[in-house]
Amino acid sequence: MSYIDQMYPKDKSSYPEKLCLHLASRFDLFEKNDVTFLEIGCGKCTHLSIFANIFQGKFFGVDFEDFEASGGIPVFKVDLERECLPFENETFDVVFSK
Repeated sequence: MSYIDQMYPKDKSSYPEKLCLHLASRFDLFEKNDVTFLEIGCGKCTHLSIFANIFQGKFFGVDFEDFEASGGIPVFKVDLERECLPFENETFDVVFSK
Protein backbone atom coordinates (compact mmCIF):
# COMPACT_ATOMS: atom_id res chain seq x y z
CA MET A 1 0.00 0.00 0.00
CA SER A 2 1.41 3.39 -1.00
CA TYR A 3 1.74 6.32 1.38
CA ILE A 4 -0.98 8.19 -0.52
CA ASP A 5 -3.47 5.31 -0.26
CA GLN A 6 -2.69 4.81 3.41
CA MET A 7 -2.95 8.48 4.42
CA TYR A 8 -5.86 9.41 2.14
CA PRO A 9 -8.38 6.55 2.06
CA LYS A 10 -11.27 6.76 -0.38
CA ASP A 11 -13.88 7.12 2.39
CA LYS A 12 -13.96 10.82 3.18
CA SER A 13 -15.10 12.79 6.18
CA SER A 14 -16.34 16.37 6.16
CA TYR A 15 -13.15 17.58 7.89
CA PRO A 16 -11.24 18.66 4.74
CA GLU A 17 -14.10 20.83 3.51
CA LYS A 18 -14.66 22.38 6.94
CA LEU A 19 -10.94 23.17 7.25
CA CYS A 20 -10.77 24.75 3.79
CA LEU A 21 -13.90 26.85 4.36
CA HIS A 22 -12.56 28.04 7.71
CA LEU A 23 -9.17 29.01 6.28
CA ALA A 24 -10.66 30.73 3.22
CA SER A 25 -12.93 32.74 5.50
CA ARG A 26 -10.23 33.47 8.09
CA PHE A 27 -7.83 34.83 5.47
CA ASP A 28 -10.48 36.59 3.31
CA LEU A 29 -9.79 34.42 0.27
CA PHE A 30 -13.42 34.74 -0.85
CA GLU A 31 -12.84 38.48 -1.30
CA LYS A 32 -9.72 38.20 -3.45
CA ASN A 33 -9.68 37.64 -7.19
CA ASP A 34 -7.29 35.35 -9.00
CA VAL A 35 -5.28 34.07 -6.01
CA THR A 36 -2.20 32.02 -6.90
CA PHE A 37 -2.20 29.08 -4.47
CA LEU A 38 0.35 26.33 -3.74
CA GLU A 39 -0.11 23.30 -1.52
CA ILE A 40 3.07 21.56 -0.42
CA GLY A 41 2.47 17.87 0.24
CA CYS A 42 -0.81 17.90 -1.65
CA GLY A 43 -1.38 14.13 -1.77
CA LYS A 44 -4.43 13.44 -3.94
CA CYS A 45 -5.31 17.16 -4.04
CA THR A 46 -8.20 16.79 -1.61
CA HIS A 47 -7.68 20.25 -0.11
CA LEU A 48 -6.58 21.88 -3.37
CA SER A 49 -9.74 20.67 -5.11
CA ILE A 50 -11.90 22.07 -2.33
CA PHE A 51 -10.09 25.42 -2.36
CA ALA A 52 -10.45 25.52 -6.17
CA ASN A 53 -14.21 25.03 -5.79
CA ILE A 54 -14.74 27.73 -3.18
CA PHE A 55 -12.72 30.67 -4.51
CA GLN A 56 -11.13 31.90 -7.72
CA GLY A 57 -7.48 31.38 -8.47
CA LYS A 58 -4.69 29.37 -9.99
CA PHE A 59 -3.87 26.23 -8.03
CA PHE A 60 -0.69 24.13 -7.95
CA GLY A 61 0.55 21.27 -5.83
CA VAL A 62 3.83 19.57 -5.03
CA ASP A 63 4.34 16.13 -3.52
CA PHE A 64 7.13 13.56 -3.35
CA GLU A 65 5.01 10.79 -4.90
CA ASP A 66 3.99 10.63 -8.52
CA PHE A 67 0.24 10.37 -9.06
CA GLU A 68 -2.49 11.84 -11.21
CA ALA A 69 -3.94 15.07 -9.92
CA SER A 70 -7.67 15.53 -9.71
CA GLY A 71 -9.58 18.39 -11.28
CA GLY A 72 -6.84 19.38 -13.70
CA ILE A 73 -4.68 20.90 -10.97
CA PRO A 74 -0.98 20.76 -11.94
CA VAL A 75 1.04 18.71 -9.46
CA PHE A 76 4.83 18.64 -9.53
CA LYS A 77 6.78 15.69 -8.17
CA VAL A 78 9.46 17.21 -5.93
CA ASP A 79 11.60 15.63 -3.21
CA LEU A 80 11.99 18.68 -0.98
CA GLU A 81 14.81 17.02 0.97
CA ARG A 82 16.91 17.02 -2.21
CA GLU A 83 15.34 19.57 -4.57
CA CYS A 84 14.10 23.14 -4.53
CA LEU A 85 10.60 24.15 -5.54
CA PRO A 86 10.37 24.64 -9.32
CA PHE A 87 8.91 28.15 -9.05
CA GLU A 88 10.28 31.68 -9.03
CA ASN A 89 10.29 33.62 -5.76
CA GLU A 90 7.08 35.48 -4.97
CA THR A 91 5.00 33.35 -7.36
CA PHE A 92 2.25 32.53 -4.85
CA ASP A 93 -0.19 34.59 -2.82
CA VAL A 94 -0.95 31.60 -0.57
CA VAL A 95 1.17 28.60 0.43
CA PHE A 96 -0.65 25.86 2.33
CA SER A 97 0.57 22.66 3.91
CA LYS A 98 -1.22 20.31 6.25
